[in-house]
Parts: sequence; C-alpha cells; structure tokens
Amino acid sequence: MMTRLVSGVALAAAALVAIRFLPLLPLRVLACLVAALAAKEYLEIVDSPIRAVVLVIAVAMAGAGGVVIMAGLRRFTRITPMPERTMASLQENLEWMKQPTK
Repeated sequence: MMTRLVSGVALAAAALVAIRFLPLLPLRVLACLVAALAAKEYLEIVDSPIRAVVLVIAVAMAGAGGVVIMAGLRRFTRITPMPERTMASLQENLEWMKQPTK
C-alpha cells in the first residue's frame, strides 16, 4: 500500500511539472491524463468512489481554465486597438493634403 501511495504521489508530481512546463498542447493533454491516473490511484488508496475522482479532475480543470482566462484577460487589456503610428501617419497625410498646390 505504501508503494502505491509513493507511486501515486510521484505520478502527480510528474504530471504537475509536465502541465506547467511542456510547451505543446498534446503533451499537456497527456500530462493531464497522467494526473487523472494519479488522482484515481490516490482516491482508490483512500477508498473513495470514482465520482470523487471525476470531481477532483473537474475542479482541477476548472481552476486551470480560470487561470488561463484571467491571464488572457489581463493580456487583452494591455493591447491598444488603435494603431498609433498609422494614425500619426494619416494625420500627417491629411495635413499635407490640406496645403494648397502651386
């Protein structure tokens, strides 16, 4: 039983590191599957039903989604939708066009 506990903790730690540091989406999905297996192993050790496993995974995914959404919103607020250099160039062209031609 202690071996299963240690292997579950090792799987969970490896999955969390992979989720955080792997750059490619398929690799992160694989890491999420490993995390689900680790959670299932842990909850079997403590005699929890499969519904608890599903709940733990759902809460973890919702939390990760919330973090991603918050990071995206923070990044979105820093973007200026108006291209400043283009607007300055257009203003300059407008001033140039207002000048009378000889």
